[in-house]
Order: sequence, then structure tokens, then C-alpha cells
Amino acid sequence: MAVITSSSGIRIPDVVWMPCEKWESFDRDDPVPFVPDLCVEVLLDSDRARDIGRRVNAYLEGGAVEVIVVGQGGRVEFWGASGQRPASIFGMALSFDHMYIEEAGVVTVPGVRC
Repeated sequence: MAVITSSSGIRIPDVVWMPCEKWESFDRDDPVPFVPDLCVEVLLDSDRARDIGRRVNAYLEGGAVEVIVVGQGGRVEFWGASGQRPASIFGMALSFDHMYIEEAGVVTVPGVRC
């Protein structure tokens, strides 16, 4: 779902979540006019990995409570306004079947500023 960020224009996270009442506040045929509470980015290639810091910052500056980044090696990072977190504030735990995870190319989130 496309979302409008104040610093980077329209972005399309892989997954978004927000409370039901927020879904009712806009026309779903248009981009979401704000950043949802939770945005998830799944890094499938190096191009997206290069600009992930900018994406994470755009979501957080736009009002996301949490951004989850899933790297190519299955590494999961949780980000909030104060920086990287050890766990999700939403109580999420993500696990992946080994057959779907590439062992090489673990991606970190460079350039995230908080």
C-alpha cells in the first residue's frame, strides 16, 4: 500500500498495520495520506538495501511508531523514534523457515538517524 511521507514523498512498504479506525479515515483508492503505525520493509536485493536508512527515517519522521526491516539473511531489526530496539513494541516475533533464507548477504540498516 502506498503511503505519503513528509520527507520522501510516496513510499510503498511491504507491509503496513494501523488500528481499524485509521483505515476508515481515507479513500483506499488513493495513497494513505499519512504513515501507518507499523511499516515493514523486506530487503530482497541490494538496491533496496542501499536506501533503507532513508526509508526507515521517512516512515519514522512521518509518524510510524515502529519500522521492521527484514534482511536477506533473515535478520530482523526493529526501529523506533529513539533508534534500534531489541524487540518489537507490538510484541511481534518473526521467524522464518530456513529454506527461505539466504545465508549470505545479511543486511544492516546503514544511515538511520534518530
